[in-house]
Amino acid sequence: MTATGVTLTGVQAETINVSDVRVGLDEDGVRRLLKEELARIAQDKGVPLAPLQAVLLKLGEAGVPDHEIPARLAAAADELIRLRADLARLRNDRPEFAAIRSRASALIDQGDFDAARAALRDGREAARALREEISRSEAGFLVDEARIDMLQLNYDAARENFVEAARLDPANCWTWIALGDLWTLLGSLAEAEKAFGAALKAAAANATDRDVSACHSRIGDVQRDQGDLAAALTSYQASLAIAERLAKADPGNAGWQRDLSVSHNKIGDVQQAQGDLAAALTSYQASLAIRERLAKADPGNAGWQRDLSVSHNKIGDVQRDQGDLAAALTSYHASHDIFKRLAKADPGNAGWQRDLSVSHDRIGDVQQAQGDLAAALTSYQASLAIRDRLAKADPGNALWQRDLALSLGRIAMIEARQGMRDEALGSFQRGRDIIADLMRGSPANATLPKDIAWFDSQISALNMQEHAPPGRA
Repeated sequence: MTATGVTLTGVQAETINVSDVRVGLDEDGVRRLLKEELARIAQDKGVPLAPLQAVLLKLGEAGVPDHEIPARLAAAADELIRLRADLARLRNDRPEFAAIRSRASALIDQGDFDAARAALRDGREAARALREEISRSEAGFLVDEARIDMLQLNYDAARENFVEAARLDPANCWTWIALGDLWTLLGSLAEAEKAFGAALKAAAANATDRDVSACHSRIGDVQRDQGDLAAALTSYQASLAIAERLAKADPGNAGWQRDLSVSHNKIGDVQQAQGDLAAALTSYQASLAIRERLAKADPGNAGWQRDLSVSHNKIGDVQRDQGDLAAALTSYHASHDIFKRLAKADPGNAGWQRDLSVSHDRIGDVQQAQGDLAAALTSYQASLAIRDRLAKADPGNALWQRDLALSLGRIAMIEARQGMRDEALGSFQRGRDIIADLMRGSPANATLPKDIAWFDSQISALNMQEHAPPGRA
């Protein structure tokens, strides 16, 4: 044989004509290669002739030297034997996959490798979809397990489960949001920001507007707590734009109406922090109008009632900062009446208990500003009693701990004004110690250094009676 290479075109499994083959051999060499070598290898290896003919065609197209072809055909036959055996062995898996493998095996026997490959690709895509479905199911179980961990205050286990759930189902933005919420609760704003960023990426990929809005809102919360009010306002406005579009498209959707009210409130929070009280009041009033409609439409809905009380509180904050103490006290009492009913109806609801404590504080702030120190102390002590219980029940909750510190600061302020210097100093120091512990666990939190600075200023100026309200809960 000469080593000039083989090129085959139009080769059929049953009949092979010399005119179909252009090789650097005479006719006898071609016939011997095609009829003797192919037949012998097929017979010796126990494989169909058609797939070997298909292999020979590719060898010719690739310009494989003549003298290498017999060995390459033998190697191909061995691989066909292994492939057919594996396809047969794996036919006992899921029925739909077994059918695909069986079809691919039959196509290989016919020498139709392209069709066999296409069939196996269909199987792979089906297997991938099944794997993703199973991963999503596993992730769902992990999230539910993490929620139980949260109920038992086992935050380390909850974090591990949320992280693994996010790995298994990274497209689920609410798993990332749950993880971010946990990091926020633990005081780690940097980790919370990463989780919320991943949530936004997932929500945007899924093109789910409400989810995207929720992610912008969570990111804004972190930016606010980091002290970046301008960035927070941008995030909140992005959330508001989506919420407005959804609420306008479906005015009867109570959930979307509530989302819109939350966006107005968060924008109002930033505007108030920036000192723009008029704009903040406008935002809070827009939120209140929505919540009044929701509460009126469904008076038995405790969630709507709670939202309504929060709006009264926020409007009271602005009225207080504007110096209208009488209007602020009216707003705070309206909020307090709702919180009191909710907390009484469900004493085990920690969130509502915390809301009630905040309400006591706000009323106390106005009473103190009006000079009624006895009434203010009574309000602050009522708040402290609730916060002390919450902090002891959940020592790892950074929010509960900061609340406790602020209550101690408020009471110390009254004690100082009443001439109880030693008691006031002890309360200030206890509150400062709590904030210092929180700062060690959350160095990125921009609010905590301000809290420390306030406590330090009150302790250093105690003898001078220079006191101002502590940071808000």
